[in-house]
Amino acid sequence: MKVMKRTIFLMCLSMFLFNSALANNHSQDSKLLLKSLQRKIIHTLLYVSENEMKAGKDMRNFNYQFSLPVNQHINLGLVIGAYKPKLGYEVISVTPGSEAEKQGIKVHDYITEINHVPVEKIKSSEILNVLYKLKVDQNLTLGVKSNKEFKIISPKLSAVEIPNLYFKVGEGLDSKSTDNIAKQNYPENSCAKVSVHIKPPSSMGRLGAVIFDKVDNNGVSDDLNTIQLRPGSHQFHFTRTNFYRGPTFGRMAPIEIEIKPNKRYFIATKFINGAPKIVNWRIDAEQCIQK
Repeated sequence: MKVMKRTIFLMCLSMFLFNSALANNHSQDSKLLLKSLQRKIIHTLLYVSENEMKAGKDMRNFNYQFSLPVNQHINLGLVIGAYKPKLGYEVISVTPGSEAEKQGIKVHDYITEINHVPVEKIKSSEILNVLYKLKVDQNLTLGVKSNKEFKIISPKLSAVEIPNLYFKVGEGLDSKSTDNIAKQNYPENSCAKVSVHIKPPSSMGRLGAVIFDKVDNNGVSDDLNTIQLRPGSHQFHFTRTNFYRGPTFGRMAPIEIEIKPNKRYFIATKFINGAPKIVNWRIDAEQCIQK
């Protein structure tokens, strides 16, 4: 067990050192945050290693990956801490030059209302969800208590772009997948998308939903609706579920799908001869360029 933990730790450490070398052009504060993120990844993988070995699995064959597309999030320049009864959410930090600073919010102020609703009436998870889903064209009002003064502010919402994220642990594509991609002679930055859990129209008949399990023997987060892949032949493992993300119904047999560039493939299940089968119920033309 110690040997396996050491293997995972060295793998994480290599990733940590490699990524640190790439971060030379980042600001000093960003470097500190990225190093903290890398340490958290290492700690998480050590726990994963223990759990997998308790389940009798060999970590040398461990693969996991997920990706997130480019997204925009509201940036108030504000970090709030844990809720304190009768006070609210304490302001932990304010980014210089941010909208929060322009509105006069200071460290150790307290957020007591969000959109005119007292924070003690809102679950902390709901508050985070509200702030996370804010868009530039939406309105936001905050009740702020600073010392003994209380004020209502309506900050101007601006967006910050979060770059696309690709995270992978373990080996890369197997040699078969790599050979298939190379043989196609596609441009190096070409790609395509595969989507699941998007409900087909009723005119398509009765189709069932699936979630991702593995792609080319690499684990994929079941939270993802769409993944981006290089063109070529890929092996997919799916798990049956329903379109409301209810209980799962078991893993499907693996299937090979030939992915062509600038396409989006929609996957579902359909009962054929009394058994559920993976079907590609729709293919759209959609430009896809790897950045």
